[in-house]
Amino acid sequence: KDGAADSMLKWWQRGSPADPTLQQAKYMVAARAGDYSTAEREVQAQQAAQAASPFWKEIAVQDAGLIAATQGKLALAEQRLRAAASAGDARGLPGEYLTQIAGLASIEIRHRSNPAPALAMLDSALVSHPLAAIDPIDRPYPMLASAYALGGRPDDAQRMLSEMDRAVPEGARKGNAFRLQALGDVAAARGNYQEAIANERAMHAIFGCLNCGYFEIADAFAKLGQPDSARYYYE
Repeated sequence: KDGAADSMLKWWQRGSPADPTLQQAKYMVAARAGDYSTAEREVQAQQAAQAASPFWKEIAVQDAGLIAATQGKLALAEQRLRAAASAGDARGLPGEYLTQIAGLASIEIRHRSNPAPALAMLDSALVSHPLAAIDPIDRPYPMLASAYALGGRPDDAQRMLSEMDRAVPEGARKGNAFRLQALGDVAAARGNYQEAIANERAMHAIFGCLNCGYFEIADAFAKLGQPDSARYYYE
């Protein structure tokens, strides 16, 4: 509903022109519409305007990294996500650091087909930022598990999720869409593609992301030898 989104942005601009969340919405709406030049301009404006805020500094550079990655600008995306990891570390939030490293590892695996350095990066990050030192609710178990599963280590990924089930309260687990996606990634890594599809569909049902999970579902259908279903989800 592009028209409604544009109207809401204008209404928001009149009411709260200095709201940093408004600026974030501007570049997110532009990126979702495929207008990456506008998205880049708006996210850079956010970085300039919020240079004094450690929180927004991390969020803006992370979002800038994702905008670059969406366009296939992998080197730029990696540079920005590393900056986001450093910003999270500087804020004393090791869980944020690990989240960014997991994203970097996933890019290395998915788009460079280079799992060895990605897995080494994950292992090293967990040595320098042990999960035991982080509050359970802030441990990015699903992101780490997905990265390990994508890298061909589903047993390590499953151990992450089993530890999450023990350490994190049930309510937080049940509402975590990324946990369901990680379960799908683990199932796919083990060749259990029907289970992967079921978990990805469950994730999609509770997550507000329009296309999240569709690539993984398509890939699973392709590996099941069901090209029509794969094509449907790819399209």
